[in-house]
Amino acid sequence: MVKIKERIICDTNIWYGFASGKLDLADFSSANLICTKVTIDELASSENILDDDKVFLVQRALKMIFSHASDIILESPVHWLIRMGDPNFKIDLSTTKSNLEKLRIFSNLDKTVLGQISRIPELQENIQNYDKPLDPSIDFINSMSPIVNSNIKNTIGKKQHRKKDTSGGIKNLIRMMIGRNIPNAKINWTNYPWKKVVLFVKTWDLFFKEMELSGMKAERNDWYDLFNMVYVNESEKYWTLEKKWNRLIYSDIETKKYQFKMN
Repeated sequence: MVKIKERIICDTNIWYGFASGKLDLADFSSANLICTKVTIDELASSENILDDDKVFLVQRALKMIFSHASDIILESPVHWLIRMGDPNFKIDLSTTKSNLEKLRIFSNLDKTVLGQISRIPELQENIQNYDKPLDPSIDFINSMSPIVNSNIKNTIGKKQHRKKDTSGGIKNLIRMMIGRNIPNAKINWTNYPWKKVVLFVKTWDLFFKEMELSGMKAERNDWYDLFNMVYVNESEKYWTLEKKWNRLIYSDIETKKYQFKMN
């Protein structure tokens, strides 16, 4: 049995792991497991819901969350980032809370009703189109990586680039993202508590470096995974079963301390 005081922010695959039996919940009954809005959104928009067999896995994952998560963070990653710099920023969580209650109902539907869910045309369309707004950004980033790679080869070289701290560029991206999408946020960036989002900033930086140097392509799910790390502060752990993220997180002295590893 795992006994750990720190809050453990969980990737969506952890809840799927409990649902499928890949992870034994009995081993973590005393652990402080935290679910996030990213996970809730991922499950609610999962194409598994449209599969007559896999829909039951989504339902079981939600059951695990509602029965065993110590906390469910309702703020979106962007709002979470804003609130750290502007504690008085008002966030309307009524829609999120309403959707969460709908998922709670979904988690308790009997098999007969659940088996009909995938046949709802509106639901099919919503799920199939949910991630599409991410595509232009992903395509742009993927198109830029070879150009950056070529510049690196012709200047400082891959080895030196990997060592270089380019996290300042990630911080600038965060400022731009919030400034363009939430212009009414009043954030004093000079005194922003970046130490509370070290895992997010550094892992994003490591991920971009990996793309630039190895030719790896970004996928839709990568953004969910990355932004789920927003919620991990300096006293918490992050738990994922994804080998790519575990490798990146463990590769850097600043991020490896956040990694939760099973004994």
